[in-house]
Amino acid sequence: VHADALDYPYETIGLCKVVANIPYYITTPIIFRLLEAKNIRSITLTIQKEVAERIVAHPGGKDYGVLSSMVQYRCIAGMKFIVRKQSFRPVPRVDSAVIHLVMREQPAVVVSDEKFFFRVVKTAFGQRRKTLANSLKPMAADIKGLLLSIGIDPMRRPETLSLEEFALLSE
Repeated sequence: VHADALDYPYETIGLCKVVANIPYYITTPIIFRLLEAKNIRSITLTIQKEVAERIVAHPGGKDYGVLSSMVQYRCIAGMKFIVRKQSFRPVPRVDSAVIHLVMREQPAVVVSDEKFFFRVVKTAFGQRRKTLANSLKPMAADIKGLLLSIGIDPMRRPETLSLEEFALLSE
């Protein structure tokens, strides 16, 4: 099949597993497109090492963000191994990594409105260096009071929240 990976109708080919080397400059859009397809059981990709580190990152680290949250919501993510840049000719500027994503039967957390959950996550990380109270200000008039009412300190930064806390917040 000769087609654009971002536009391909994956849902039409039945249950499948994806194994691919993808263009690094469109890694995130391709991953998000693959996560939308309900027939994909696992995804194994060679991607830029820094992006792989962000995908598998846990709350509290500098690499944890929107990409980590979105992927881990739908998948169990693991970085299998590093492929050093010297393994390629011509030698690229970055190391690569092979990631393996196993699609979850059910999302990692239960939310009543996935779109709103993703909006909360994206808004929180939109101004990463700000506190939750400041980054989420556009979403609610009394965001500090709302955060306090569910037991989340408004002075925390988005990268410290777990998926469970983002789910609680979105609800």
